[in-house]
Amino acid sequence: MTINDFRNVEFGVCFRVDDEVCHYKIPVDSSVKEALVEMRNTFTDLYDAIDGDVCEFEVSEKYSSSEKLRINLNQDYLASINNLYHHQNIPVNNIDLPNNLKHTEYYFAEFLHNNGSKTIGVKRPNQFKALLEKRL
Repeated sequence: MTINDFRNVEFGVCFRVDDEVCHYKIPVDSSVKEALVEMRNTFTDLYDAIDGDVCEFEVSEKYSSSEKLRINLNQDYLASINNLYHHQNIPVNNIDLPNNLKHTEYYFAEFLHNNGSKTIGVKRPNQFKALLEKRL
């Protein structure tokens, strides 16, 4: 897929301070949006190339780095991601990311497809930072 296959691609961050979870979208230029689409495509290609059936993720199990897994977002410990997926009108904020890294729970990308569907990609702070630095 290319950037043209999406109505919109947005980047955001989730902060957790004490027990409060806050989602913010961060304005980014087209080069970052294209990098997000490339990351999504790389993930999809790698996921599709894995042999075997999709299994339900269990917290107590150990998995290899390349297994097809899915999870029900209604788990208590996934409430933040479930809320992100269903959240409308996430506020836009120019956040000083380096100074807020210790509060960052995850970064996310929201892909609004031309067909009306939505995909959310989530990365832990250390994973996303490494991927983005490698790309830019």
